[in-house]
Amino acid sequence: MPTNKKPIPPTATSKWEYITPDIAQKFLEVMGPNQKVSQKHVDYLVSAMKTGEWIEGAGDPIQFNEQGEFINGQHRMWAIIESGMSFYFNVMRGLPIAAMGTIDTGRSRSLKAFLEIAKEANASTVSAVLYNLYEYQNTGEISKGWSQRLSTKKAFLMLQDHPSIRDSAAKALPIQHVLRGGQGRWATMHYILSNIDYDDAEFFFDKLTTGEGLPSNSPIALLRGRMLDVRYSNRQKMAQRDFSALIFKAWNLYRTGTTIQQLSFRGGGANPEQYPKPV
Repeated sequence: MPTNKKPIPPTATSKWEYITPDIAQKFLEVMGPNQKVSQKHVDYLVSAMKTGEWIEGAGDPIQFNEQGEFINGQHRMWAIIESGMSFYFNVMRGLPIAAMGTIDTGRSRSLKAFLEIAKEANASTVSAVLYNLYEYQNTGEISKGWSQRLSTKKAFLMLQDHPSIRDSAAKALPIQHVLRGGQGRWATMHYILSNIDYDDAEFFFDKLTTGEGLPSNSPIALLRGRMLDVRYSNRQKMAQRDFSALIFKAWNLYRTGTTIQQLSFRGGGANPEQYPKPV
């Protein structure tokens, strides 16, 4: 519903600053999340500066985030130092942390690469969870991850709103070692289920990993058996939708204390089951 409330103006500042080698060195000393330095690119910039081909003011602004970290322009700063020359640059300060997701997006980088630049642990797993969670929030299912629909900026904002994704990414490692299936998949399941009931989710995942003390008709035991069967057979990796649906189904049975003789999910055919909603 439209409102007359005015948006809050950006707090970042921008001005032209004359950057000398000493100033460039000071910028690099407060380096925040960034990509690895390409010496080849630095050499190219040095050559352009020394031969007069450098266009002063060209390119993206030099950028600092709201924590005072230098986050964009390191190759140009190294070129300033190595060339011994000084130039004017447009310098932006006070950019929000989420701006990391929009920097230098003209170059082909995956969300995983951006997370690695931001020094996120388990970057590959965290990126998979973000894709899966975004799809789940929008469709109520986890099928393909919606990797083409989640922008990097939106992913960073999601991670800020859901910081315990990091915890789930780490906790998925033991079960991935035992059952395989994909650490990102397991981390997604852990995150969703732990937000329903953390203690139950911890028990559920612990028993899935170890199998200790489970009766044969326990839905957890049957789920574990199914996952081990897939791991050690010559079958292809279970489809994402079937994988998540089977786990949600076993979770619901476990939560209601229901025992069963067989666990399955029929996602297609003449009489497909409805995709389960975890409760």
